[in-house]
Amino acid sequence: MSILPDFAVRQVFVMYELQFLGGASIEGPEGSVVGPAVQARRLAFLACLAVARGHPVSRDKLIAMLWPESAPESARHSMRNTVYALNHELEGAPVEAVGNGLRVDPERYPSDVAAFQTAIESGDLERAVELYGGGFLDGLFLKDALGFEEWAREERDRFARAYAQALEELAEQATQRGDHLQAVSWWRDLVAHDPYSGRATVRLMESLAAAGDRAEALRQADVHLVRMREEFDAAPDVAVTELAGRLREEPTEGVKAGGPTAEGKVRALPGPNRHRSLPLAIAALITGLAVWYVALRDTEPGPEHASASADTRAIAVLPFSVRGEEVAVLREGMVDLLSTGLDGAGGLRTIPAGTLMARWRESVVGTETPELTIALEVARRSRAKYALVGSVVAIDSDVRIVVDIYDANTNERLGQAKVEGSPDDVLPLVDRLAVDVLRVILQKGEEELPEINVASLTTESSAALQAYLEGQVHFRHFELTAAEKAYKRAVEADSTFALAHYQLSKVYQWSEVRNQTLAVQHIERAVQLSDRLPARQALLVLAFYAVWHDVPDIVESLRQAIETYPDDAEAWYLLGEILYHGPATFATAAEVDQTFERAVELDPRNAEYLNHYVGLAWHVDGDSVRAAQRLEMLERATPGHWSARAGRLALDLAFGDSVTQGEAMTQLRSEEDRLVVNRAWFLLAQPRYVAWLPVTRLVYERSDDNSRGGPARILFDTNAHWYGRLREALPYLDDSAITPGARASAAYRAFDAGLAIPEEKLEQALDPALIDSTGTSSVVFYTGAFAVDRGRWSDHAKAIAELERRAERALGEADSTAAGQNLGAVRALEGYALWRQGQPTAALPMLEEAVGFPWVVVPLWLGRLYQELGHLRDAERVYRSYNSYGMPSREPLSQRQLGKIYEQLEEYDKALESYEYFVEYWQDADPELQPMVEEARQAIIRLESLRRE
Repeated sequence: MSILPDFAVRQVFVMYELQFLGGASIEGPEGSVVGPAVQARRLAFLACLAVARGHPVSRDKLIAMLWPESAPESARHSMRNTVYALNHELEGAPVEAVGNGLRVDPERYPSDVAAFQTAIESGDLERAVELYGGGFLDGLFLKDALGFEEWAREERDRFARAYAQALEELAEQATQRGDHLQAVSWWRDLVAHDPYSGRATVRLMESLAAAGDRAEALRQADVHLVRMREEFDAAPDVAVTELAGRLREEPTEGVKAGGPTAEGKVRALPGPNRHRSLPLAIAALITGLAVWYVALRDTEPGPEHASASADTRAIAVLPFSVRGEEVAVLREGMVDLLSTGLDGAGGLRTIPAGTLMARWRESVVGTETPELTIALEVARRSRAKYALVGSVVAIDSDVRIVVDIYDANTNERLGQAKVEGSPDDVLPLVDRLAVDVLRVILQKGEEELPEINVASLTTESSAALQAYLEGQVHFRHFELTAAEKAYKRAVEADSTFALAHYQLSKVYQWSEVRNQTLAVQHIERAVQLSDRLPARQALLVLAFYAVWHDVPDIVESLRQAIETYPDDAEAWYLLGEILYHGPATFATAAEVDQTFERAVELDPRNAEYLNHYVGLAWHVDGDSVRAAQRLEMLERATPGHWSARAGRLALDLAFGDSVTQGEAMTQLRSEEDRLVVNRAWFLLAQPRYVAWLPVTRLVYERSDDNSRGGPARILFDTNAHWYGRLREALPYLDDSAITPGARASAAYRAFDAGLAIPEEKLEQALDPALIDSTGTSSVVFYTGAFAVDRGRWSDHAKAIAELERRAERALGEADSTAAGQNLGAVRALEGYALWRQGQPTAALPMLEEAVGFPWVVVPLWLGRLYQELGHLRDAERVYRSYNSYGMPSREPLSQRQLGKIYEQLEEYDKALESYEYFVEYWQDADPELQPMVEEARQAIIRLESLRRE
């Protein structure tokens, strides 16, 4: 959307538009501007000028807001660099000097904030509403600029209030002229903007009733009630409940039951907004799944890619109404069972149960049975073509299950399926029911319908099934203790129940008795049994397995699945997990965030997704506003849970002022729950946070010999790699709690980075004698790498032989993960040796092949090899996405290497930024490492000279 009105476009040639509502970006003639001009502080600088609408803003004010922690001369230098960069990158030099102030001409460089303010002042409210794209500077955060953050917060509130007032005035105007449908549209937008406003909800209900849609008005009251209860544990607004009562008492003659609105139907209230050369069973499984998805998409008929409108082959299985305590579990259980049985049958697909239940909870309170129109609206909001509305009734010793099949778009009832039998035979009943549903939808005879056997996909044990379905209900509400007990009963009743093992592995990741060993055991068991699962669910099991173990090509298989099932929240979540933590995905921070955002959008109260979504705000964004917003979502979903409590402490430690940080640190020191402390530590796992090292030292001090090795290794890495303080780091390397494998990895990586690690420590950690005596492949791999650097070719050959032996043994034990990792290490050592022997071209494919395995130094080798061969863009990709601490990280040494790459590419602004980043972190490095810092400082001087030319 252009910010300028049409007449202005004709009069003024506009090269750039500044957009600060709903984010911060610059739109140019070829789309969004990228590069130096859109660095966070430069965008913030432009925002300050844009809000002033052409009036000069004093230099002193800008410095005080944007560079408050810098010395005066340094701050003025930074501002001059900012003006230079913007005027150099954006044609026409937008920043002008006016006396002691700076300005941006709003006519030559229009902004949405200036246009919005002008529209409000002129009374052009529809134009103002059109321009408002969301919160002012949403997602933009500046470290060490509290004055700017406070100003931005005030401006954000001011724009939000103006937007809300404009919507209200437009709605009232529409009401006064009798245009109730238009009034409904404006009130809906206001409720979406301020969902907790009882007054806005009342006015929306009144307009809906005036438009003849009393059923939708009552639904809005229910939505308000649920929102206030679940998110604030508060009673709904009295005016809302009183109006709902009056509407229910009015006669129904002449009143529509969920009829069309101005959009043609009732609008729903928006929700919260290369294979390796490995003969492995895992690789074969992935290949089979990928082929399955391709075949599924290419056959006729088959699931079509979903679009913004309804998916014409999608079925929404809605929660059943139940009568009889003994069948209560089938209320949500039928959603799981029928969705499993029908998915892929006859070219149809089912809306994933998690996504469907999320839409359901937004409209239906508790276990009540809603009106039919509300149920069908849930199916429409899920973009399903067909809706299954069913009931389960216990009759003496039998159970009767009835399903009505509806066209979700027209509310037309297409037919009915009915079965009756023993509760112990639920699965055969579901099979018959599914076939009858297909008969109605596909309009085919018995001989043309596929055979369905849900038991073959799940379990033949009724006791296991009953327990599993109970666990599903608990897990969706993040009641992990109850879910764990139910899933354990399921696997006790049937040890081959793959889905129950899968769910148990997830429970052990997040429960109060968090146990990674059990989590890994159960996901490995689920993978072993996954051949009996439907292909989509088997892929999800394998993807979760890949979160714990590096598995080749899983990302591409997940992407293929999402093309066909774009509403599968769990597929989006698992894709995000692998992109986030995988060593060789080279995913950008924005791509990672988008995948988690999509998962949360589809299932906004799923605490499993929210926990990771929260972590991204710390690890990728460093955004205090976004962190607080996401944490509030988690707290509403899991009030009192240890992960939410840890998030609140981490928020104060990362973004609070010195007093708040001190209080939070005191609270953390007195916290007895180790899970809370460790989760807060995880959220702070970026050395840019002042609290990172103190909290890591706290975890280190409170850990016993069995768990101290992890924080000791991180304290070594942080001091050495992030700050160049090797002297301070080395004592942690000597800690007896660090395993030989971790010590070998840490010592070699520091050596590979050019750090002056003492020779005796290298020889101790990477002693060739350890190849035969150690029990870990890490020691063998890093000792083999060190042998290449020292020219000890017999030790290199010994390491390769030992790794091959371990791979063969692992294959014999059906441990495909260990086999893959050992063979990946072999390829890496072979490639590294070829490179060091002067054969870089021959080495390249070997290192490319090995980069997907968990050897953290291999991407660094690959990046340097790309650079040596002149593949600079590939080298940039490696270093820009380098992964440390199991997440994307702008580690200073990687930024130093990026500076060299950008300088070779003649992208001097990017090179300058990278060098400056490195110097900022390494300025207090050990004296013996200062030559690296001085080299970067000289590069900065050289680049600044080039810019002045």
